Amino acid sequence: MLVCLLLCGCEAGIDRQAADARAFRFVVMGDNRPWWKGEDIITQNEHFLGNIERANATNADFVVNVGDLIHGYTDDEELINKQWDAYDKACKLFKMPYISLVGNHDVWDEQSRDIWQKRYGPEYFSWDHKGCHFIALSSEIVGEINTIASEQLEWLKQDLAKAGNAERIFVFLHKPLWADGSQWNDEVHPLLAKYGVDTVFAGHWHQYMLFPTKDGVRYVITGGAGAETGPHELAGDFFHLLEVGVKGSTSSFSVVTAEGRLPADCVTWDKVKALDESLIVRPLERLPEEGELEIEVIVTNPTNRRIRAVATIEAGKSNWYDNRSEVILEPRESRAFAVKAEVGQNVFPLPKSNLELVDGEKNLFGWEDFLKQAFIKVVPEVAAEDVLGDVPNPGFEDGSTYGWSTWAGSLSASKAAAHSGDYSGLMTERIESWQGPVRDLIDVIKDGNAYKMSAWVKLDNADSAYVKMTMQHADGSGTHYSVIGETTAYNDKWVQLSGTFTPSITGYLEAMSLYIEGPAADVNFYVDDLEIKWSPLGQ
Repeated sequence: MLVCLLLCGCEAGIDRQAADARAFRFVVMGDNRPWWKGEDIITQNEHFLGNIERANATNADFVVNVGDLIHGYTDDEELINKQWDAYDKACKLFKMPYISLVGNHDVWDEQSRDIWQKRYGPEYFSWDHKGCHFIALSSEIVGEINTIASEQLEWLKQDLAKAGNAERIFVFLHKPLWADGSQWNDEVHPLLAKYGVDTVFAGHWHQYMLFPTKDGVRYVITGGAGAETGPHELAGDFFHLLEVGVKGSTSSFSVVTAEGRLPADCVTWDKVKALDESLIVRPLERLPEEGELEIEVIVTNPTNRRIRAVATIEAGKSNWYDNRSEVILEPRESRAFAVKAEVGQNVFPLPKSNLELVDGEKNLFGWEDFLKQAFIKVVPEVAAEDVLGDVPNPGFEDGSTYGWSTWAGSLSASKAAAHSGDYSGLMTERIESWQGPVRDLIDVIKDGNAYKMSAWVKLDNADSAYVKMTMQHADGSGTHYSVIGETTAYNDKWVQLSGTFTPSITGYLEAMSLYIEGPAADVNFYVDDLEIKWSPLGQ
């Protein structure tokens, strides 16, 4: 018995020593790119440089950046390479190896993909470290955006099978596809669960958030490496990185900010969802008449400190008036208070409205356009104006392209394919990804109103491709682009692009054009059944 105890104790000691020898740390961060509306779209910003310093302080074995590394989205190859040079220069400050993944700001078309591959190699790959296996995926494969499909999916299956003896498996990608699409949950997640993947790290959302563990797989978003974030601390809107510790068969991580460390569960999907749903807005029983009114809201303080709830109404170009209401909330208190408002003769369009939980000068959480909730019961009394009367020939059914145009390429009415009726529009002779059918809506779209827009797309000479519906408007502040809807299009079925657009126009409006774009040069595609409707609540 004594001999057995001695041997068992000795073996246990050896196992612990082996585990300690293989223990290590690594850092994960994402979305460090220069700010989207910043004047300098080349130089890496101070927030990313600060995160590099904090990463170095961890003495981690390596760093993984999950993408959106540069500003991107340009056809200027010289500018693209200058942005990559600036990123490489900043990364030389790391005191440990670093691994970079593809984000949508890094690869968005064939040209940017070729630059990436020339400079950094493949878009998806894997490596091993101290008995653990690491897999880098790409959510940005040209023609397969927002999916892990075809060749990449087959590669993933083989790579996971080969990694069966790894103590831990970690997966990285840019977009949190588990939150946005069923393809991941139907085809990818079951693979990860089968092979016992520990954690999946993604970015894209400029925040930190821990999702519920699913079938043993932990999911987390870390998008706070330096790009602009939202204003709400309790929603994970702060600059940060993750320090991950691995020891034997266990792993854990903490959230590192400029102010210190936070536990992994400091911001979770469930907490944010519960907080978002905690606001109660009493619906109006009838449309208000001209004059003053009060909107009753019930708001909860989720913290252990005294804070304020501040409601603001910004009239803009609506018939409402600016207003502000606030109330003090004790720790963990829920209370009702009246938001004061004043409206002119026309209720719609509704003004911008925000309700914020505020601690000193810091915004903790907020609800945009909370005023819409007060109108849910009475909106059906207002007819949603269908503006298609001002948008002729939405489905090319008169056998021509009347009402449509192009900025380049060729558009024709075609009977070869149609989502409904007999005709659709066929876009050909494209030499750039942005070229597609265009609708001039300058006489249709009115400032401050919300519009639901949709169109159907089908590819002609490619199996699949990324496609999006974009609004371009030019006013006194410059030219602006808004992506209304995006998806992957195919040649064997029609897919719908849809979304809501609410213009905010400064000064004189010079142009308002809706267009379909996205597929690579030489990819032909069909467009049909454009629909535009006024949406009182922008929903």
